[in-house]
Amino acid sequence: MRQVTGVLFLLVSLCGAASADTGPITYGQTLTGTLAAAAGEQDVYTFTAPANGRVLVRVVSVSGQVGVGVDLFRVGTGSVGTAGSIGPVATIEQATVLSGESYEIRVPPIPTGAGYPGQGYRVFLQSTTDPVGAPAVALGATPTGSIDQVGEMDFFTIAATGGDEILFTVNRTSGVVDPSAVVYFPGAACSPSYGLLDGTNNPTVQTQCLFDTTGTYAFAIEDVDDAATGALDNVETGGYGFTVECFSGGCLSATTTTTAGGTTTIPDSTTTTTLVPPTEQLVPGTKLLLKDKTGKPQKRLLIVTVKDDALTLGEGNGSADDPRTFGAALRVRSTAGGFDTTYALPAAQWKAIGADGAGKGYRYADKSRSVGPVASLMVKPKRLMVIAKGAELDANLATDPNPIDVVFTMGGARYCAQFGGDVSFKAAKKLTARKAPAPFACP
Repeated sequence: MRQVTGVLFLLVSLCGAASADTGPITYGQTLTGTLAAAAGEQDVYTFTAPANGRVLVRVVSVSGQVGVGVDLFRVGTGSVGTAGSIGPVATIEQATVLSGESYEIRVPPIPTGAGYPGQGYRVFLQSTTDPVGAPAVALGATPTGSIDQVGEMDFFTIAATGGDEILFTVNRTSGVVDPSAVVYFPGAACSPSYGLLDGTNNPTVQTQCLFDTTGTYAFAIEDVDDAATGALDNVETGGYGFTVECFSGGCLSATTTTTAGGTTTIPDSTTTTTLVPPTEQLVPGTKLLLKDKTGKPQKRLLIVTVKDDALTLGEGNGSADDPRTFGAALRVRSTAGGFDTTYALPAAQWKAIGADGAGKGYRYADKSRSVGPVASLMVKPKRLMVIAKGAELDANLATDPNPIDVVFTMGGARYCAQFGGDVSFKAAKKLTARKAPAPFACP
């Protein structure tokens, strides 16, 4: 189970016992089952692929016999993957599935020793092309999590540019797990390359991968069991932490440092680019909605809309103002309300609206709020819209926070709005502010 700190949120795998050891299963889901005493029983789980891609199917024996197997079939066509094991885990990796087609995951009996009757198992399905419920991780991130079920895999995604060489360093923080990172490429996987696997001394395992093509890639943290030489049994549990760092390539230019005078330098292996301090634009506050509920911070909701000619995309795609490369930030502040927090909006979560170079704007998406409370943000010429929610949103209605400052920074562009104007306030419930004039200065 992923318990993410800093840039990530708490992600819990969907678990549950299938009522009849058969039925539907979805990406990112784990189901439990038991092979009954009837000879020849084969449990079957079904899913329909939402899009073309590749999947991982894993079956883990959790009680009864050790041996386990799994088959993946395309309905009406035949087998597309099969796996057995000497130990308690069987994994089919990178099986190709087609959009709209129906598939069956079959868990067959493999009698060994006392036989298979009563054997308990877990079956797990995930897309390695577009994993469901996988938080995005940015370069420089240091998240933490835990493997708290035998055979569990925690999935994440990372955005990489062609030519980037990225180093994943994973270490144990509790328990006896030997965690490592596996990165999934089309048709292949980049597995742990080196590290210490001694089973006792807080092992550190590193995976170094070269990304040939620009895109978003899935990677998983799993246990590499070292109980026996060469064993990959995935049977241990415990906490882990990991870092993601650029080893070589263009990603080196994404490392930033702040220097005196407010300028920001971006070091590269050959050049250094200096960004000027942000240019402030004072814009009117079109509409702000803030909801709160006493004792339930998870119910907080903030929606901000700004419409003004002063809103631009700065220098545009590929420039120092492009949030897909350098990220952005959102500050929400109220002196009266006693809150002032700046939320990082990392580059990995941004996409261009429309074709690259069209200048239509950028969209930030983090529906699961893995990085912070901002779920979505759209910036277009003349328009900005923000949706943020949850307990990480440091804005409350215990007292009247009027006025509320909202500052959006994107490279050298900084837009400042102050929401007062036509205000309606209900303590601990709701505040709306409309048609606020531009502030006199940025906070």
